[in-house]
Amino acid sequence: MSGKKFKLPDLKTLSVKDKAVLFFILCIIAELFVFNINAFHLVGKQYEKKHLHFADAQTENFDISANRNIGSGSGYIEFKDLNMPVGTITIDTASSSKSSVNISIDVTDDTHCGHYYGGLAKAEVIKNNKSSQTIICNFFGNTHDLKFNFNADGDEIIRIRSIKLNEPVGLRFSFLRIFMLYASIMLFYLVKHYLGQKQGEKRSFAAKEKLVTYCAWGVTAFALLFCLYLTNSGRYTNPNHSFSEDWKMTEGNQMTKELVDAFRKGTTVLNDEPNEALEALDNLYDWSQRDNISYPWDHLYFEGKVYSYYGIAPVLLLFLPYNVLTGYYFPSSWAVFLFCAVGIVFLTKFYLLLIKKFFSDITAETVFWGLVILQLTTGIYLCPFNANFYEIAQASGFACLPTGAYLLLRSNVLGSGKINNKFLAASAAVLSLGVLCRPTLAVYCIAALFYIYVGFMTKLKGIKADKKAVKKTYISYFVSALLPFVCIGLVQMIYNYVRFKSVFDFGIQYSLTINDFTQTEFHTQLAAIGFYNYLLLFPGAKDVFPFYSNPGVLQFSPQGYYFVATSASVGLLWRALPVTSYFKAKKAYDISKDENKKYYALLIFISCLLCPFIIIFSIWESGYGARYIVDFGWQIVTGAYIIAFTLYRHSGSELRAFLNRLMRISSAAAFVFLIGDMYMWIVNAVNVDQRAALYSFTRLFEFWK
Repeated sequence: MSGKKFKLPDLKTLSVKDKAVLFFILCIIAELFVFNINAFHLVGKQYEKKHLHFADAQTENFDISANRNIGSGSGYIEFKDLNMPVGTITIDTASSSKSSVNISIDVTDDTHCGHYYGGLAKAEVIKNNKSSQTIICNFFGNTHDLKFNFNADGDEIIRIRSIKLNEPVGLRFSFLRIFMLYASIMLFYLVKHYLGQKQGEKRSFAAKEKLVTYCAWGVTAFALLFCLYLTNSGRYTNPNHSFSEDWKMTEGNQMTKELVDAFRKGTTVLNDEPNEALEALDNLYDWSQRDNISYPWDHLYFEGKVYSYYGIAPVLLLFLPYNVLTGYYFPSSWAVFLFCAVGIVFLTKFYLLLIKKFFSDITAETVFWGLVILQLTTGIYLCPFNANFYEIAQASGFACLPTGAYLLLRSNVLGSGKINNKFLAASAAVLSLGVLCRPTLAVYCIAALFYIYVGFMTKLKGIKADKKAVKKTYISYFVSALLPFVCIGLVQMIYNYVRFKSVFDFGIQYSLTINDFTQTEFHTQLAAIGFYNYLLLFPGAKDVFPFYSNPGVLQFSPQGYYFVATSASVGLLWRALPVTSYFKAKKAYDISKDENKKYYALLIFISCLLCPFIIIFSIWESGYGARYIVDFGWQIVTGAYIIAFTLYRHSGSELRAFLNRLMRISSAAAFVFLIGDMYMWIVNAVNVDQRAALYSFTRLFEFWK
């Protein structure tokens, strides 16, 4: 008897609709047989169900009549002589004050019955998550004894309602997990199908600009929604949070209230009454001498008066006007979100304009993934959750830099097109405001001067016209380019002089903070710590969400004091793999055919490497804070793109295909590191219900538990 052999269909011949259906079927199969593998754990073996009664147990710190702990501290429930196979343990328990209950289980079985295997099994029972009550057991032979250990903190009440053995797991069918898996597969497929390389069809950015733009704004919308989620997560930590009450704040922090009150009084002084306790110290800037003394933390103290170090632009543009109009103080959380949103939107506009002006021949798919990586690696997402004056300063600075960069490109000082002095002036104004948000960003204003110089050298020098027209062109150009720097710079200089009698003194050395900045000395190793941790820190692997780890801030035994403000994030090199293209910078320069490549190479070096490196170098006194990457991360990635895209356009088809795959992989890595970092950043700071929701979310991926 003969018959036709079964043959799988050629995937290349399937339509988009057919592939969408196929991918959905594969997701369902994965849900059933991979993510629900524990549902088959008891199949094929004889496991007797058993309800363990507390009356049969030996207990400590546990009231069997009330099914709860008696007091704080450790306790246990012990069952002896069970003598039966145990494949699952189901524990119905809950805490009065925590989002989960952790129970450690000591075991003896046929292979180890002389004494307990300590902590052989562990249960983390999550609030409102029934599936977390059942854990999978891989014991040997008959289980003899089980001892369930718990620990209660303070007034915590741990209720253990029941313990059952060999309850079947059942299918844990998650529509959210299916959706996330399917959406991820379809995203990569659709981007490759509609934007990727394809023989016989133009797939460059220029040919697909409209579609890429729509996709880019989709990515931007995701970034904005994620920022909104983080903002609300921070707000919800306050049990009395209220959106309507947010806009009627009568209290605030150093920037939202104290500076506002000072400016309304016509002064820069936050408090002009000398602090006698501080004045009595040998060195009031020495943190160790300020123990048990009341003083304003992280404020400036100079000649008996208290000032603010943080930038005044957010105060002048937002906080002060709002207070004048409403009588209330603008909420810090929504201010940070607003600044984040402006920066995110203009980062997309800047990137799309950069591609349009210089790399419109690059494959549309590569352009799209480039934006994904850029938006996911800015570090701005570290600001919305803890919205204090530190985060206001960084978020407002972030709002200014991409906006200023976009306006600078829009002015046509680089690339083709007539120079637009209005955009040039707007760029200078916004970049200058960035310094009034965060003084560190002054380096980018200096970098902008080089852009202005290059614009003059490549587009205006040697123009052919009568002397009067040439003179007018030059004057209007440099007035537009430089006057905003001068005017807004004068505001900062006057502000400095009024406070410290010096136009160039920002006052950081007078900070009442972690270091005495009047006495600290530069050491090379302390600066190198920042370079390694921000750029190179390598992730490790672990078996719980988010499945990677970092070793913390590596200090390499500095034999001196180095302040660590926050936990570490994975180095930028691994978060954005295209950064490796810097190693091929010379090759990109050699193969570039642009007549102005000398100027452009100089600009890339200054704005994408030198300025970021100066910032990393300069923050050694303040120590490591993960959020500082906001000041330099996207700039480094942008410079790497310019090099990578230059190499890309001069590569063969095979290398281009490889680079496209690398961009996809890097996008996935950037997303994983972003979600993982944010999870680790907020999970221990949110309220009980939020933490339980986050724990339940992680169980979607820790499917073997």
